[in-house]
Amino acid sequence: MPDEPLTQDPTYAFVANGDVLYTRQFTTPPTDPAYRLVVESDPPASDPVTQDVVQSGWVITDATATHAWTVLQKPDPNATPVLSHPNDLPSVVNLCDFRAAIELAGILPQVEALISGLTGQTKIIVETRWVYGNYIERHHPLIQALGPQLGLTTAQIDDIFRTAAKLA
Repeated sequence: MPDEPLTQDPTYAFVANGDVLYTRQFTTPPTDPAYRLVVESDPPASDPVTQDVVQSGWVITDATATHAWTVLQKPDPNATPVLSHPNDLPSVVNLCDFRAAIELAGILPQVEALISGLTGQTKIIVETRWVYGNYIERHHPLIQALGPQLGLTTAQIDDIFRTAAKLA
């Protein structure tokens, strides 16, 4: 018997409250209207030396769900590092000042794209804190996780917190 290409069952996304909660393959299309056929999309063209491409969420229609992509600028490897005394690093800053600091750093759109790309319970918790929170902690697991996704070094994150503290 000749080798036949393996066919894969189509993937469907379960959508609730305007967000994809999970994906699953079905042999026959599901009858539940909450499912959308996943349509694969290629990431946009980018310069791999200066840019990263990350999945930033989903584009959801009445029938389909397609990955959305965001192109992020990598930090300049030739930038002069800012050296500061470690004791002047604030452990907590006002969230409004933090937002202003990341806007000044030019990365607010990337931060918001990463937050909007989260899914499920994590997205609900992070968005609620982002919208209604009063402060943000330097060593919070979210900051630890988002920093590398944005291509930021520990020193760059520290400098954003220092800038936010000076705005208070």
